[in-house]
Amino acid sequence: MTVRAIAGETDMPWLEPFSFTGWSEVIQSMRTHRPNDSLTSRARLRLELEADFGAFYGFVSADAEKNWQINDETGVDLQEAWLEYAANRWDLRIGRQIVIWGRADGVQITDIVSPPDYTESITRDLDEIRMPVDAAKFRLLGDFVNTELIWIPVFEPAVQPSGDNPWAVATDLPENVHVTMADAVEPDTSLENGEIALKVAAYLSGLDVAASVFYTWDETINLWFRGVAEIILRFRWANLIVYVLLMAAAIMGIGRIETEVDMDNWFLEDDALLAAKDRFEEIFGNDDFCAILVEADNVFTTQVLTKIRELGHELVKKVPYADDVVSPTDFEYTYGTEEGMQIIDLVPDPLPTDKAALEKIKTMALAKPSMKNRIVSADGTQTWIMLRMKPIPDEWDKDTEENPESAWWGSPASRSPSTFGALLVSRCPMSTASTISASPRWVPCIPTTWLSSSLNPVPPRSRRI
Repeated sequence: MTVRAIAGETDMPWLEPFSFTGWSEVIQSMRTHRPNDSLTSRARLRLELEADFGAFYGFVSADAEKNWQINDETGVDLQEAWLEYAANRWDLRIGRQIVIWGRADGVQITDIVSPPDYTESITRDLDEIRMPVDAAKFRLLGDFVNTELIWIPVFEPAVQPSGDNPWAVATDLPENVHVTMADAVEPDTSLENGEIALKVAAYLSGLDVAASVFYTWDETINLWFRGVAEIILRFRWANLIVYVLLMAAAIMGIGRIETEVDMDNWFLEDDALLAAKDRFEEIFGNDDFCAILVEADNVFTTQVLTKIRELGHELVKKVPYADDVVSPTDFEYTYGTEEGMQIIDLVPDPLPTDKAALEKIKTMALAKPSMKNRIVSADGTQTWIMLRMKPIPDEWDKDTEENPESAWWGSPASRSPSTFGALLVSRCPMSTASTISASPRWVPCIPTTWLSSSLNPVPPRSRRI
């Protein structure tokens, strides 16, 4: 269930920065074996309030729960309540918040800032298991590296199932053996006992790397921690050497990481999408294309149309297995006359120079539904140059690492499986001939197996979009 309130433009404009959402859930579970008793029986309502004031953003969420199995869980709790200020290169969040570290799905490896609540861990998602902490979080945002610093002034312990909780850990002991569990020793509430966390994350091409350190108290009652700590301290130099060797082995393996760009590997053999793709390639040859987006104050000028025509001819001539070009200068215009149907070139050769003739070409192009907002934008400032491809020969080896350019200009037997889909962008913001004659900006997407090859001066072809 989701409820959202949005203010109207005239009635209550002061409500526009706010949004109110919520959801509810009911969960029941029981043992599948005798005595088939109930394990979980609860209903929960979550309400969330967001406030967006530009650089300032606030968030508040609260839970109301009725738990028929664990009475102590019944009640109303404040889940999160924080205020955030976001600048261009940094942001600061202060208040009760949930901190999530790590990218692993279903596994909490580095996600250790927010303590866990294991009261009903099996029937709860990770988002419900994480407990909020009162903290101040500062992030410094760079182009490739982000730094995150968190200060938690008040220690928050984890919650373990105990007592009559059906999820409590039970140990079968002989009748004459009695075990008394000692209470956990929690630190006093003071600034000296606060926790500090630091994380540095780098986002590289195809690889994310992060390092974090957390000065904290042990949030769980760890019965074997003392013994393990004694062993680590006793053999600290051996442990340090093993750690360094493992890190060195891991770093050496980074160079063997490969990126797979073949889209066929994304589908199962019996996938309907793969069958449709194969059918498409059977009809049209392949699913690769080459496209150029041209932007100008007015596409329908003599200078711009001349460059569009020249670039289209150059693509057909130099791109391997090119078929034909679809652009305003290569479009055939069909219209009815008294004698019947007549087909003419939308843009004649030679190109007209007077404004009246160019305006007529623009009017004819925008009158065609097959061109307006498909090949040419409605305002006449953008147009596509699309290159259709011929079928790629079956003898091309998909596993080759040869440069596609050198393969094309080499012997036919050594041609690599260049997948020619690229997004090529040419921007002509001014209508002067000198600007239009500038080289277009090519934005290739080249498979990583070709990055070590030396590219030819011809603009590179690349993988499919």
